This record gives sequence, C-alpha cells and structure tokens, in this order.
Amino acid sequence: MATLAQGAAASPRKASPLPVEVDDVPSKPLGGRRQHWGYHLILDISGCNHAIDDPAKVKAFLAELVAALKMKTLAPPVVVRVKGEDGRGVTAVQLITTSSITFHGDDDRWCAYIDVFSCKPFAPKTALDLVRTYFQPKHVGKLWLFRDAGRWPER
Repeated sequence: MATLAQGAAASPRKASPLPVEVDDVPSKPLGGRRQHWGYHLILDISGCNHAIDDPAKVKAFLAELVAALKMKTLAPPVVVRVKGEDGRGVTAVQLITTSSITFHGDDDRWCAYIDVFSCKPFAPKTALDLVRTYFQPKHVGKLWLFRDAGRWPER
C-alpha cells in the first residue's frame, strides 16, 4: 500500500518527516500464528459524503467493519458528535478483543481519519473497500504498518 499524502505546502519551519512504511520483515515467529505483533491500517480520507457526519451511519460502519474483518467487540462502540472550539464532527471508538478501531470525522472539510489496529491479521483491502462504500471519498491516503516493538528503521 502507498504511504499517506505528503501533506501541506512547505512552511518556514522545518518540515515533519514523512510517515515511514515499515518493511514486512518478521522479527520472530509468534507461536506460529502470525508474523508480527500487530497490524495497523491508517486512512486519511477527504471529499467524503455526509455519512461521516451521521452518528448512526458511523456506528453501522463500525459494526460492518468488525464483521467483515472477523473481529470481536469488547463493548458497544462509543460514537459522539463533537461541537466546540476544540473540534467538530463525529468521533468514535470501537474496542475489539485484539485492539481498537477509531474514527474521527470533520464536518467542516468533509474528511475523516480512521485507524484499524489489531494483533490479529486482517486484510487492509477489506477495510478500504468498506470505507469507500460508506463514505465515498474522492481521495484516500493510506498507510499499512507491521507493528513490532524494537523494529523501527533508522533515520
């Protein structure tokens, strides 16, 4: 998968380093079940439809995503509309037995930020297809990471 979009235009301050996509180099077999400690899909989507601002649709998206990825929930999702000077839009968290799924929508710019993190392997394309179905983004920035503590590339 491709890395996230390179970001805003250059500013007078030193630019932040671009995200690094970690190579798929297993550090050790983990009981024969998986090659990595965790799998992390990060999505930045923009030009979305109004579903990103509908708590019921975000809740339905989370339920369908959990089922499509064959995950198990620990509790019902927390889905909240935020309206204040610190931010606005719908934000949600779904705890799963293998970690969490988060959603942060911005109803001012019609974009959303979605993270799926799990120690259970999953197909990132399944999640991406569902995101496209629900939110119909015009642009998708994506980053797929293999999480292994102590296995970060040198800069």
